[in-house]
Amino acid sequence: MATNPTGLARFKPRKGMLPSFFLGLVIGPIALSYFGVTVTSRTARADLHIGTVELKAALCEVKARTAVADPSKLDFNARRELASKHAADANGNTDYEIVNLCSNKLG
Repeated sequence: MATNPTGLARFKPRKGMLPSFFLGLVIGPIALSYFGVTVTSRTARADLHIGTVELKAALCEVKARTAVADPSKLDFNARRELASKHAADANGNTDYEIVNLCSNKLG
């Protein structure tokens, strides 16, 4: 009568696979993140920040172009003043990135 191997007898043939398994657990997520298959929370936050800055700068540009017919004729300081005036949020705070990008779009 043949008996089924149990416990340690079943583990011994697969013993060589154990280091490969743990190596895959460590290297797998790192490789996937490096090649862009997965997105980290830092990358997602950076992309979200860039998107909101571009959106607010576009809105600033539209507001500034409605206030001044041709803002490209203004000098750098005047465009910057115009951008900072229209880039302010509801609290009156202005973000340097939004003002800078809006000013560049106006020029």
